[in-house]
Amino acid sequence: MSQSSSIRTSGRLKARTPYIFPEPDRSHKLIDLYFTNINLITPVLHRPTFERKYNDGLHLRDSAFGAVVLLVCAVASPGCDDPRVLLPGIDTEHSAGWQYFEQVQIVKKALLAPPCPEDVQVYCLSTIYVQGTSTPQACWTIVGIGIRLAQDVGAHRRKVYNRKPTVEDELWKRALWIWSLSTEHLAPAQADLVQYKTLSKLCTEHGSVHDAHVFVHIFDLDLPVICDDEYWEHQDPEQAFKQPPGKPSYVAYFVTAVKLNQILALALRTIYSINRSKVMFGLTGHKWGQHAVAELDSALNKWIDSVPDHCQWSPFPASIIYIAL
Repeated sequence: MSQSSSIRTSGRLKARTPYIFPEPDRSHKLIDLYFTNINLITPVLHRPTFERKYNDGLHLRDSAFGAVVLLVCAVASPGCDDPRVLLPGIDTEHSAGWQYFEQVQIVKKALLAPPCPEDVQVYCLSTIYVQGTSTPQACWTIVGIGIRLAQDVGAHRRKVYNRKPTVEDELWKRALWIWSLSTEHLAPAQADLVQYKTLSKLCTEHGSVHDAHVFVHIFDLDLPVICDDEYWEHQDPEQAFKQPPGKPSYVAYFVTAVKLNQILALALRTIYSINRSKVMFGLTGHKWGQHAVAELDSALNKWIDSVPDHCQWSPFPASIIYIAL
């Protein structure tokens, strides 16, 4: 972010963490699983930065980063075959990672303090974990609070970022776009059409934290840089954030998904919106629906043409990574 914003977000007090972390061998396994299986698709973190901080023991001194480490372990636990990730005395796989997740306080103790990148990463990782639990509807609140934290430092506006990408800037942008994906997917996935319209009406009338799915349409943020984590940093500043020619980027999948999500957002704001919203956006008359469908069809065709070759389905993928994507 801009210099002034960076100064604000980096001035937090560091306290010794009260957390109980997994044993070192289990931690390393879970961290590797997270970056191998989760971060490829939902790139919350920058692996070199995370591993540098972890190896330096920052999670033992800084509660904000310690919370990120615990949530990384929680998110990776359902895909781990180590029985130690389960709650003691409980054999069900549904408890995987809960012992790490429950230690993290989702709501900040000092709400007036400006957030740091680790704070927004906590909300992103919490959303990913809670989506896989029996109460995924709690994601609405988590995403809503996270967006408000980002809004507090202006992270939703393009003008607060540096002209040249930086590690911190890209982490903020990734968080905002991940929340954008989450809000549009949560609405149709967790409720039928009638419930979604009811929820939209309540959000319009009462302005609750659940209006996050409306808020994400008003930020003017650039898309994340299509560059894999290992190429973000370079001894020559001019070579930083440059993907080597001919090497497909796995981040391209995330950016492509964001573009598709924008089309979904357009459909939710037009075809599936409540009557009050339709009037607000001028969607009146007997032909507006036909016009909206035509626009969506055109947008989908353009999106399909823009999908990179390595992100398209193939029975013979060039790498095992692209099977995961």
